[in-house]
Amino acid sequence: SRELGEASWYDYLIINDVLEEAVEALAAIILSTRCRRQAILPRDRNLIQPD
Repeated sequence: SRELGEASWYDYLIINDVLEEAVEALAAIILSTRCRRQAILPRDRNLIQPD
């Protein structure tokens, strides 16, 4: 299908065969994105101070 042909453009792929597993995978992606350094540092620069 066209979606699979475009898969190389994306960082994450969720196979939606089992809805509960797809929802868990999406929740994990959202959580990991919120924990990325780029997401935290602009918001809380005082958390990490250089030596």
